[in-house]
Amino acid sequence: MSWQPRRLGIIGGNGWLGRAMAEAMLGSGWLPPDALWLSGRALPAQPLISGQPVYWTTDNQQLLNQCDAVILSLRPQDFFALSLRAENTLLISVMAGISVAELSAHTACRAVVRCMPNAAIAIRGSYSPWLASAEVSAEQRRWVQSMLSTWGSEDELEEEDHLHYLTGLSGSGPAFPALLGRAMSEHALSRGLPAHVVNRAVEGVLVGASPLLAGQNEGPARVAQRFLDYQGTTAAALITMIQEGFEQAIHHGLQAAEQAAFNMTSERMNSRTPDSVPVGAPRTKGDS
Repeated sequence: MSWQPRRLGIIGGNGWLGRAMAEAMLGSGWLPPDALWLSGRALPAQPLISGQPVYWTTDNQQLLNQCDAVILSLRPQDFFALSLRAENTLLISVMAGISVAELSAHTACRAVVRCMPNAAIAIRGSYSPWLASAEVSAEQRRWVQSMLSTWGSEDELEEEDHLHYLTGLSGSGPAFPALLGRAMSEHALSRGLPAHVVNRAVEGVLVGASPLLAGQNEGPARVAQRFLDYQGTTAAALITMIQEGFEQAIHHGLQAAEQAAFNMTSERMNSRTPDSVPVGAPRTKGDS
């Protein structure tokens, strides 16, 4: 028999990410509204999710007591200020930089999942890599996969360091394409093109053409090489961008994002003793 919680809760359910997750799960029909609890500092002015009534509370512990699975959708800096007990709960964190070991130690929960969705969850297009502690059962892992599929696509990871890296890569959502678009727009505007034309042209590159990469088994590297091999105007642009350090700048940026995610955990983990790391939890670089 598959594992199925009676109720699913979202702490931080009135934030944009919390509501987006709830919208995806209810809007897809994956979860009935009477099985969803949400909490926040204040009750929302618009309590409906996907046009359906759900249970709201300002008491996080009440939500934890009522739900078998709970998503923590909080700002990382707010997490340790809360007193949460989740001994008999499947705890799912979408917070950056707070390790499985820290989540377990702070909540007394052994069955912990970390995942990193991005802003495309609002259109059910998020890529959500995730990681589970050893105490999460096979049935619970299948349930997590099913839940994440309502947000978009997912992959289970085996190493927490890989989740730190993907926090900067896929967790960025539209940020990196937006930066590319900004540079393209600024250059086009400097040539005197009308702003509305520039906006539509850049949108055509970033949004209109991007579906051509979706599901490509050959991968983006091969797509880029085909344009280079054609030796046309696009190849001239690509060659110059590469020679000017485009790829190196991307590599340095991703390395900086990975380090920032790792730093969020390592300073706290280095101050703890090895005995404080829960048995079975994946260990990070900060653990002894």
